[in-house]
Amino acid sequence: MAGNTPFEQLVGPLTFYLATYGTAEPAVESTPGASWVELGCTEGDQTYDESGELTKFYDNCHIGPVKTVLGQQDPMITMTLVGLTLENIARTIRTVGAVTAPTATTKRLGLKRTAAQTEYALLAKGAAASPYGNLPGQFFFPRGVFDGKLAKTFGKTTRTAVAVTFHALEDDLQAELDRLGWLTVQTS
Repeated sequence: MAGNTPFEQLVGPLTFYLATYGTAEPAVESTPGASWVELGCTEGDQTYDESGELTKFYDNCHIGPVKTVLGQQDPMITMTLVGLTLENIARTIRTVGAVTAPTATTKRLGLKRTAAQTEYALLAKGAAASPYGNLPGQFFFPRGVFDGKLAKTFGKTTRTAVAVTFHALEDDLQAELDRLGWLTVQTS
């Protein structure tokens, strides 16, 4: 089996990085630069999903559909964060500007959410994204927002985590097929 290519899809987690909307995609084989912030550890599975269904059209002359259109598409990536600094929580459910430092030894996150969500660029990076073996791969979403809520559970045997979903938004500055993001993988 070692001589068969492409290799089976690898397993393993992706690492998530955030930057301000408008930040360019870093090279797939490079560690993201200073403009990218790593979101910290995640727990469990991470899921990429493209919700949206085809609308089928039928006519009286055929039994099956004769045409289809994709009316909506909502690419999203879901993760459960356990690297829960106040800054990481704020980035994913509010805005990092919501974290203040009332004193030199304290930080504070206001619990009121705003109606408008902060737009980010998201990079989901790891060898699990590449179907060509243990090689770099990354999902890049040039524009999107987080959907999540601050639902933390505390207990003797419970790890505190926050489940969030990043929804891609169309970026009109990109080529037509790239407006909702893209997957880049190294092949050798």
